[in-house]
Amino acid sequence: MAYNKDVFNQNQIDALKDIKSDFEYAGKTPSQRLYNVLYRYWQQDKKGYDVFEDYYRSQMEIIINHYKSKLL
Repeated sequence: MAYNKDVFNQNQIDALKDIKSDFEYAGKTPSQRLYNVLYRYWQQDKKGYDVFEDYYRSQMEIIINHYKSKLL
């Protein structure tokens, strides 16, 4: 989407056609995919967690600490 208070001229229209946007991705974000995978895994084995949000936070903490330990 583009806005111009005046009418676009042909050069501007041509330039707009060549612009690529980061928002063209038509799927789930990696974080949404991870959330969904963790949810499905929790459904199969709750590992003592009655509430998914608690399980999610604990698993995210494990993942974060894993990569944090690899930092120099």
